[in-house]
Amino acid sequence: MFSAEELEDLTRALQVSENDAENHSQRFSVAFILLSVHVDALTLQAALLMGNEEQYDTSSFAPAVQKIIKGVAWLNTFDNFYRAIEKPSHAELLRRMFLAEVGDVRAVVVKLAYLLHHLQILVKNPEDLTGVKIARETLDIFAPLVNRLGIGELKWQLEDLSFRFLEPQEYKKLSRELDESRTERDEMVMTLLEKIQEKLSQNSITAEVYGRPKHLYSIWKKMQEKHIPLENIYDLLAVRIIVENINECYAVLGLVHSIWQHIPEEFCDYIANPKKNGYQSIHTVVAGENGKPVEIQIRTQEMHAVAECGIAAHWRYKEGVHYDETLEKSIESLRKFLDQREGGERQAPLEVFADQIFVFTPKGQVVRLKKGATPLDFAYTIHTELGHRCRGAKVNGRIVPLHYALQSKETVEVLTQKNGHPMMGWLDAGSSISPHTKRKIRQWFTKNDPEKSVFSEKQTPKKESVKAMPHKELPRIPENTSALPKVSIHGNTDLMTHFAQCCHPTAPMPIVGYVTIGYGISVHARECINIANLPSDKKGRCIAVEWGE
Repeated sequence: MFSAEELEDLTRALQVSENDAENHSQRFSVAFILLSVHVDALTLQAALLMGNEEQYDTSSFAPAVQKIIKGVAWLNTFDNFYRAIEKPSHAELLRRMFLAEVGDVRAVVVKLAYLLHHLQILVKNPEDLTGVKIARETLDIFAPLVNRLGIGELKWQLEDLSFRFLEPQEYKKLSRELDESRTERDEMVMTLLEKIQEKLSQNSITAEVYGRPKHLYSIWKKMQEKHIPLENIYDLLAVRIIVENINECYAVLGLVHSIWQHIPEEFCDYIANPKKNGYQSIHTVVAGENGKPVEIQIRTQEMHAVAECGIAAHWRYKEGVHYDETLEKSIESLRKFLDQREGGERQAPLEVFADQIFVFTPKGQVVRLKKGATPLDFAYTIHTELGHRCRGAKVNGRIVPLHYALQSKETVEVLTQKNGHPMMGWLDAGSSISPHTKRKIRQWFTKNDPEKSVFSEKQTPKKESVKAMPHKELPRIPENTSALPKVSIHGNTDLMTHFAQCCHPTAPMPIVGYVTIGYGISVHARECINIANLPSDKKGRCIAVEWGE
């Protein structure tokens, strides 16, 4: 399975792990779990070295191993990110953030194996209340990731153990009703597979045949969602048969029905009548061994590829997740990587969500933005009105300019003005704000200030002003200048000035002037947040101004 060089590195990693006798047993168990799902040698090395990187020099191992270790260590800070999940979409964004920020997605697989081992230990200590918390996190966040990666062996164990912690009475009741162990149901499936393979061989049909018993959590969840008793669930045992062409699909269907009696009302031909999402397959339910119902799915390899990785992906159907091209490509890449079960060099999975960042609201909700997004983009993404009223922002508790480039995992707080509205100066940020944000700003001016809207469309690219610096009016000399307070610049009161609408400076508050191009001098309160947030290359335009002659 592994090359001689890989075996040598695995031996070295095992020796490092053995030096830490206290945690060696845990690491060895995790490595055994990972072997069962056919991970590569680098992933196994990382699992054996976890926690040893500070005590021992791991620099002699491949950079990818160190990257995986770093990724797992970051995932272990999960409590810093997992907060109350109010909607499925919140959990979905958190999962995507993990995939984006982990560095190497193999770290996710290692994390899942450690999580499974932890739950296996906690089951033996039911009085340990941490099991409930970990079980909830597992079902909310991690189990769906296992589902997407197609690691069924990890998925059913994680879900059943979590179910056991969260619904102990329901777990025991369902176990009694099934009246058989997982091992017994596995044996029943193996018997079914042997009979099908024998029949296919007799008729010279080459096919991929595999099956599985439905696990407890999946059964219970289906009973809850459809409000049906256990006896009305016909896919407790399921078999899938993948053939070369459509003709063979129907030939196999006939052979299956010749072995067992089928249940007509449970028959569905999605080849002749595909689902709206493109899914195709034949579903039939037969009375198998001892009369127990078995669901059998028959499809071609092409149909299977569409169902597993295309627009009809089973995991997305189960989770109710909308189509996302970036997500589709990354998940397909991950699944292909994990399916490479032969020895030799593997092609690493694609970098996931490389053009996106994930930030938090003050309440802990995750917001996905394009890389390079600003606090202003963040505000308009949350809600258009929040963007209109934005007057500043704090990132991790620190005031930043509105053109600041946000980084993943930062917490962003928008500072607002009660009756605020967009500022023309925001459009001066150019490429610093997204097209979506610019469109929202221009829409406001089109509706509320058409004259300025026209001006912005023609002049904004050429005009230079403060990033996020507002100007309520176009430069014009008021008819009744005596009605306005006098402001002097170096003793001169004849220069064109106007008062900023972001801070509404009034005498006798301390003020400062900002030299604009084409707008004269904009007068601001000295404490104005826009002045405080000026980029370094614009600070030189601030000049001293005073009230009066």
